[in-house]
Amino acid sequence: DIIAQMPQNIQQALSKFDLDSRTTTYARDGHRGSPKPIKTFVYHHFHDFVGNLLSRPDLEEAMDKACDDLKVDLDNPPPEFVKDVWQAEFLRGFEGPMPGALFIDRHDEGRYGFTFNVNFFAVEGMRIRGTTTSCGLVSMACLNLPYEIRYQPENMYVAGI
Repeated sequence: DIIAQMPQNIQQALSKFDLDSRTTTYARDGHRGSPKPIKTFVYHHFHDFVGNLLSRPDLEEAMDKACDDLKVDLDNPPPEFVKDVWQAEFLRGFEGPMPGALFIDRHDEGRYGFTFNVNFFAVEGMRIRGTTTSCGLVSMACLNLPYEIRYQPENMYVAGI
């Protein structure tokens, strides 16, 4: 029955789409000490997102594979044309937390790279004069994931809107 599958409240809806992680709300003070904030920003905790990724065995294996494949490939020269960040010279020589050891030399721990994205747009369109309202998105994508699934919504981290 399709009706039985529908969420009955906001908590069930958030849980269904893995959006029920911990959040912290930041507020900008109101004018002249007003208790009502001008703006709020709801921050979704990054560690909850990473924990969610690692709870999916297929993804954890793929995320570790990115470092392992590059470590094996270090003996070969870098490709002439880079198709993925893991082929770039930067990651081939990027130092890890231990001095003298490469980032990709992970032993039995996970080493994950992320891209940080901040995008804003005018909700009401561009105007020469007048007030405008903008909306922004702060997000991240795990570079260890295969490119085909890296930017799928379920694999993206949204810090806040």
